[in-house]
Amino acid sequence: DAISVLEPLAGKEKPFVRALNLYGRCLLKNKDVEKASEVLQKASFINPNNVERLLNLGDAFIQAGKYRKAKDAYDQASKLSPEQ
Repeated sequence: DAISVLEPLAGKEKPFVRALNLYGRCLLKNKDVEKASEVLQKASFINPNNVERLLNLGDAFIQAGKYRKAKDAYDQASKLSPEQ
């Protein structure tokens, strides 16, 4: 499955950021919200100005009940891309 392919890529010392984002989304779909939040935060640390990643991170925070963090992620995404 996708998680088994993406997990090794995400665990590298210098992970491929796109793989981190995809891995985080897969974890969210599988309801592993805590791990998804961790992975997406790592991706956002590496590339903080990616709107898609910030939206995914906001979604993870919503599912984890971390509404303030979700709002912060969505606000940051909105500043980067006001039309979304």
